Amino acid sequence: MTMTMIGRLRKSFCVFALIAGVAQAQIQHVVVIIKENHSFDNYFGLFPGANGATTGKSKTDKNIPLTPMSDKPVNCTHTWAAAHKDMDGGKMDGFYDECAADAYVQAQPSLIPNYWAYAKAYGLADNFFGQIAGPSFPSHMYIFSENSGNAVDIPNTSGAVGWGCDAAAKGATVKSIEPSTGAVYYQPPCFTMTTMADTIDAAKVTWRIYSAQPAQGGYVFNFGSYYNNFWSGTQRANDVPNAQFCGDVTSGKLPQVSWITPPVGASDHPPFSITTGENWTVSQVNCLMNSPYWSSTLMLIVWDDWGGFYDHVAPADAGFFGYGMRVPLLVISPYAKPGYVGHTLYSFDSINKEIETIFKVPCLLTDCNASVNDLSDMVTSTPSVPALVLTPRPSVKQKGPLVLDGVTQKDDDD
Repeated sequence: MTMTMIGRLRKSFCVFALIAGVAQAQIQHVVVIIKENHSFDNYFGLFPGANGATTGKSKTDKNIPLTPMSDKPVNCTHTWAAAHKDMDGGKMDGFYDECAADAYVQAQPSLIPNYWAYAKAYGLADNFFGQIAGPSFPSHMYIFSENSGNAVDIPNTSGAVGWGCDAAAKGATVKSIEPSTGAVYYQPPCFTMTTMADTIDAAKVTWRIYSAQPAQGGYVFNFGSYYNNFWSGTQRANDVPNAQFCGDVTSGKLPQVSWITPPVGASDHPPFSITTGENWTVSQVNCLMNSPYWSSTLMLIVWDDWGGFYDHVAPADAGFFGYGMRVPLLVISPYAKPGYVGHTLYSFDSINKEIETIFKVPCLLTDCNASVNDLSDMVTSTPSVPALVLTPRPSVKQKGPLVLDGVTQKDDDD
């Protein structure tokens, strides 16, 4: 490569960085919606231009068709141990041993038409990974604090309320592993550590967590409750019911950064209805798009873990705890590159790095590494994509109680 070519590449990179920086400077609000338990191949393996697969493999069969997924798929095992068995050291052939044929299912476009509509109009990342090879509890911690305090599974709550400090007060524990020795131990699921709330609080950036509260279905997903310094301190006032999001938008009270977790029955978590989950998401997006906030907002929809469903891409090695399995990320904004499929390596800390880049606040933990990418590849400097207000589909009635990973949840998701 000649010096002239190198110079041109440097100039192109600088222009790209400048364009991305302009777009990020114009974004004034970030909204992160955290859904549940689907791998990339499970939801978008058929998406044009994406790195998807329509067949999977097991230890004995290298060509297993990914069959159409039902609206209420089987809840496959998705523990820390199951993740490592599924990945099988990067061979990605252990899924059948954990969930048989139910792991090899795939959403047809007709099952999730509105998620696909967002991907076609805005942006879809096909190289986004969970930051830990584990289920929802530690995954939510990595979203908010880039650290799970060594926890690797969901807590053993024995009927206690939620997964966090309230459950810990009732004697709940969570399986944890000391990475230096591999020793397994159990600790209360109530942690004291620095979170994204602390980082942006210090910079006087406004924020709020919209999530189910102790008496509401889906409280297990309220990651604010996992932190003693948060749940017992003044920051708890910023943790409000998820139903408040649209009200804050319409009344002009949207903070600069929002995290939203769904009601349990609208979470996309198997075996709950995919249609119900997508409809809830559409209602949140529509609320934003129908408001003045649309013109200055970056909305990110991410799934917290793979849910035991097949994915063909082996995660890169990110140390003892991760990466975990590949999951979808939708980037919805007037500043999204229209119809763009991003192939850059991302994880949960990329979302945090994007927030830090936009609001010019210090990094938190793993996102301090230069190798961690923000989401600048997914945005442009020109707000060219109009709002896409979609119509929710006919609802699917839930039959029987809402049971999440063996525990009956309160059904107040309407």
